[in-house]
Amino acid sequence: MSAAVLAAPEPAHVLPDVVETYLKERGKPMPGAEHARCQMRLGHQFMKAGTHAVLSELNLDLGGFRIVPDICVFALKDEPRNVTWVTSPPLIAVEIISPSQTIDEMTAKIDQLIAKGVPSVWFVLPFARVITIYQKGLPIISCTSGTLADPVTGLSVNVDEVFG
Repeated sequence: MSAAVLAAPEPAHVLPDVVETYLKERGKPMPGAEHARCQMRLGHQFMKAGTHAVLSELNLDLGGFRIVPDICVFALKDEPRNVTWVTSPPLIAVEIISPSQTIDEMTAKIDQLIAKGVPSVWFVLPFARVITIYQKGLPIISCTSGTLADPVTGLSVNVDEVFG
C-alpha cells in the first residue's frame, strides 16, 4: 500500500470582508505565493549588503499620494522609526505585480512614485521573470538573469536568485 500525502483543501471562497479590508488598508489587491516569494528574496538580497535600511509594506504619504510599496530602501541614517506614514521618499521603491493587477495600473504607480521624488522604482514581473528599474530622465534598465545594479544606490541583486 502506498502512502498519499494530502494537502489542505483550498477554501471554497475567499471571505469578501478580508479582501475588502486588505484592499482598503493597502490600496492594492492581496498578493499570491509567487509575489511573496519574490518580495522576500529581493528584500533579503538588498539586506545582505548591510548598507541600507530595507522595509517591507511601508506606508508612504508623499505629498498626499498614499501608497504601500512592496519594499522600500532608505539610507541607514534616514531609516524611518515609530511612524505610521512616512513622508520622505525612499531611495528605492519596489512594486511587484499581482495577478489581478494590470500593467496600466502599475505604470501609473511607477509614474507617481517618480513624480513624488523616489529616485529609483523597481518593477517586478514574477511570471515573466523580469525586473525593470525606472528613474527620472534615465534609460529604463531591464534584467532577466545575472546581476542587476541600481545606479542610485549601488545595490545589486542576482535576478536568478530572486526568481529561483
